[in-house]
Amino acid sequence: MMDYGNCCEVRLTEPEDAEHLRAWLSVEGALLHFPMVEGVELTLAIRIWMDYVRKRSAYTAVYRGQVCGMCVLNISPYAKTKHQCLISLIVHPEYRGRGLGKRLLEEMRDRGREEFRFREIHLEVYEGNPAKRLYKRFGFTEIGIHKNFVDDGTKTGVYLEKVFMVMGL
Repeated sequence: MMDYGNCCEVRLTEPEDAEHLRAWLSVEGALLHFPMVEGVELTLAIRIWMDYVRKRSAYTAVYRGQVCGMCVLNISPYAKTKHQCLISLIVHPEYRGRGLGKRLLEEMRDRGREEFRFREIHLEVYEGNPAKRLYKRFGFTEIGIHKNFVDDGTKTGVYLEKVFMVMGL
């Protein structure tokens, strides 16, 4: 299987990249791993993600001209919490499992440390998300679980855990 992570370009996200984010989050089952539902909530989530474009903390992976992944450092506006940030990441469904997630994590780690002077980055991942294995391999440590955090969206009354993970820089 081709490792795209070693040969993709990672650039600052541009406003027009929002269409890719919407498309990936609209794939059947994608929102199981995110806290929003379609419609207004999805539109708001994309708007919030794209707000980080002006802060120069949103990044897009491109392979052979194709946008294939995006990540964001959710920079805190508060001085007391500027040493850390929450990260978010998504990879185009056809490119998953091929090194792009790792490449985006490397970019966030490096830029977080060098440009923003973070001491740690953290993330939240929902129960059943296969990306959790990637985060552990990359060096994130599980620090807590919020049981019954998010409705799984199936209208069956099933709730998923939110797992908190952190990595020192």
